Amino acid sequence: MTEVVLTAQTRTDFGKNANRRLRRTGRIPGVVYGTEAPALAVTIDPVRVREILRSETGTNTLCSLELDGKEDAKTKLLIHDVQYDPVSDEMLHVDLTRISMEKEVRVSVPVQLVGTAKGVKMEGGILDFITRELEVMCLPVNIPDHIRIDVSELGIGDSMRVEGLPPSENYRILTEPERPILVVAAPTEEKEEEAAVEAEAEVTEPELVSRKGKEAAEGEEEAESKGEPGKKNQGKE
Repeated sequence: MTEVVLTAQTRTDFGKNANRRLRRTGRIPGVVYGTEAPALAVTIDPVRVREILRSETGTNTLCSLELDGKEDAKTKLLIHDVQYDPVSDEMLHVDLTRISMEKEVRVSVPVQLVGTAKGVKMEGGILDFITRELEVMCLPVNIPDHIRIDVSELGIGDSMRVEGLPPSENYRILTEPERPILVVAAPTEEKEEEAAVEAEAEVTEPELVSRKGKEAAEGEEEAESKGEPGKKNQGKE
């Protein structure tokens, strides 16, 4: 898996005012915690954190800590949580968790679809991608960048659930087996358009008949008001 070096500095100034001053310098406060070591307050470059989060491995990127200019190759970290300003989307704080390379961790791994389903390509269907991340348990060194699913042979009506994924020697999937991942659905636009046309025809035809009947009745009433005999009177004569 991908591993990067994350540079940090020890933080000695605390409080809201201190955090504001720190952010004005282009850095943000953070905390390193986990394992049996005490929590460590640090400052971090938010640009570097964004680069890691936007990489292919995202929060599952394994980081080595370089603290105050000294790299600690033995300490491995994962980005656990990031706080943002709800208005400006400015990064405010980051939590880093230490991990042991000998102990399994629970992480979310993105699902990556490979190929184009034949139900979409040849039959005009729609692929509904339902579950885009899966929870897995594995050793840090075995964290997958993504879980690939080949959808090339899926036709309309075909679907895939978690239980249908092949097992892996490197990780265990913790997401519930019955959860659907994707389904190839039949096209609906043409059917909806046909139904709309039929519904419109059913509504229009009675309206036309009713309108003709109404016009005929109005014509007869108008003739009677002018003293002209209607059909019933003509019949009697």
